[in-house]
Amino acid sequence: MHFLFVLTQTICNINCCMLQIALCFSITVESLKRFYEPEDIDNPQLVLIVGGLGLVVNLLGLCLFHEHGHSHGKAGAAGGESILHAGSRADL
Repeated sequence: MHFLFVLTQTICNINCCMLQIALCFSITVESLKRFYEPEDIDNPQLVLIVGGLGLVVNLLGLCLFHEHGHSHGKAGAAGGESILHAGSRADL
């Protein structure tokens, strides 16, 4: 039973990664198209309002969850090393 759970989780993670890669590719293609062939913006105030609301929501989330953190290191890792977000080695 445990093997099937791990296998299902792995397959779902692979599908999620593939979806994110496809989404990034389509956003990149669309942004390059708009860069070379700009479109007129019909309602610039609406764009500013939506962008401002998005900024407020992101700042609110930052304030609410700023203490939440996670570590990619393992307790008792070999050699006393832990993996950091920046990719550098921890002081031994």
